[in-house]
Amino acid sequence: MKLKLYIMTGILMLTGCKESVDDIDSKSVKRWEAIIASDYDEAYSYFSPGYKKTESKESFANKTANAKMRVEWKTVEFVGKNCDSDIQCEVDLEITYKYTFPRKSMGEIEVPTKITEKWINKDGKWYFLPKLKKGV
Repeated sequence: MKLKLYIMTGILMLTGCKESVDDIDSKSVKRWEAIIASDYDEAYSYFSPGYKKTESKESFANKTANAKMRVEWKTVEFVGKNCDSDIQCEVDLEITYKYTFPRKSMGEIEVPTKITEKWINKDGKWYFLPKLKKGV
């Protein structure tokens, strides 16, 4: 009986490892929710393995924390996706953020904005692939 249980568990684990295109909907939102919550370890986990070779977790956390000095991301909403294959998709999200102007007399503004992210499938898992800076 125990052997059957172990075999069934193993089969479920093997078949459950591959992510579908539908997983991008929630993964893209969860990545932004982690950024909003300042959970940089979680947010970094969504980056592609190749990108992680060029950007350390510490560097990503520092850059994101510095951006939060003026920008406060408030909410994220999945809008849609366009997949040209089963290995690459563009994901549209609406991010609402609050920007505080450098001079207090100018105040702050809260704005929704649409962004498009690129996601790639590597070895059965979907990863966020940020735009590379020119010259990199």
